Amino acid sequence: MVAPGDAFQHYFWGENNAGYDVLLTNMKQGVSAAKEFHDILRERANYEEAFSKSLRRLSDKTTSISAVGTFLPIWGVIKKYIDSMSKIHSDYSTKIRELCSEIGAYKTEATTKAGKLIKEQNVVLRTE
Repeated sequence: MVAPGDAFQHYFWGENNAGYDVLLTNMKQGVSAAKEFHDILRERANYEEAFSKSLRRLSDKTTSISAVGTFLPIWGVIKKYIDSMSKIHSDYSTKIRELCSEIGAYKTEATTKAGKLIKEQNVVLRTE
């Protein structure tokens, strides 16, 4: 039982600094999770951009179609719809890339901080 005046740090670390291993594992998993999330978002942005380009090519095809009769007005509506969807997917791709760069910056910062903390803790553990 922990006495009210005792510090948490004396009980967390345990024998042979077992608490340090828990923290180190969590820190490493956090960095790798940020990398995986970054990679997934980057891939998603690539898919959105590719889909946007495909829609633009499809829209270009609608301008070369020669429509006759009552079907002519619908081609204008279809072209506007496809252009609109292409722009939405292009904008979405841009937003994902912005988020991706922010996550990349966080990942880099977290990796740097984790490395510094690990080095500092290894020095402290060796001196104790």
